[in-house]
Amino acid sequence: MLLIAIDGMVLIFALPEIAADLEPSGAEQLWLLDIYALMLAGLLVTMSSLGDRFGRRRALLIGAFFFAAASVAGAMSTEPWMLIAARALLGVAGAAIMPGTLSLIRNMFLDRDQRSTAMAVWSAAGALGAAAGPIVGGWIIETFSWHAAFLMNIPVMVLLLVLAAGAALVALVKRFPASVLVSIGVLVTAGGRHAARPDPRDQALAERRRPVPRRPRGRCGDDPHQ
Repeated sequence: MLLIAIDGMVLIFALPEIAADLEPSGAEQLWLLDIYALMLAGLLVTMSSLGDRFGRRRALLIGAFFFAAASVAGAMSTEPWMLIAARALLGVAGAAIMPGTLSLIRNMFLDRDQRSTAMAVWSAAGALGAAAGPIVGGWIIETFSWHAAFLMNIPVMVLLLVLAAGAALVALVKRFPASVLVSIGVLVTAGGRHAARPDPRDQALAERRRPVPRRPRGRCGDDPHQ
C-alpha cells in the first residue's frame, strides 16, 4: 500500500527530467501524471469484484507480477507513449494488489487485536506514501535518474510475492486435517514397501538360471539296487 501511494506522487519531481529526455508534448505530460491515478481509482471496484470471484490471493500475485513488469517497462521506455502505457499498467496492477493485501493481512494475522493493528498500519501506509512520494521522488531523481523511480518497485514486489506465497502455504497446512496427513503418511509408507518388494518376474528368472544338481554316476559293477 505504501509503494502504491508513493508511485502516485513520485513522478511529479521526475517529470522535468523525463521531459528533457523523452520530449513529450504537453498533453502527453498530463497523461503521464494522471493515467496512474485514473486507472487505479477507476478499476479498484472492478478488480475487487474479480478478486472475490477468482480469489484475492491469485489477484494479488498477478497484480504484483504485472506491477514489477510494468516497472521494468517504464524504466526502459524510450518514447512518451511507452511510458504512458507502463504507467497505465501500473495503475491496473495496483488496483489488483490493494484488495489482495487485505486478504493477505487476514491470513497472516489470525488474532483479532493483531489484525486490527495490521489494518491500522495498512491505512496509515497509504497516507504516509502520499506524503512521502514527493520527498522520495526528489531524492531518487537527484541521486540517480528518473529510471530509478520505476526500478525501486521491483524488490518490493518480489518481497510481496514471497510473503503471499508463504501465507498461502501456511493456510494450506492449517486447512489440512490430521487425518489427511496420516493418510498421506500411510500411502507413502505403503508405496515404499511396494517398491522394496522384489518383482515375481525377477524371482522366476532367477529360478530358471539356478543350476540343476546332477545325480552321482555309479561305478562299473555296482548294483543300483544295493
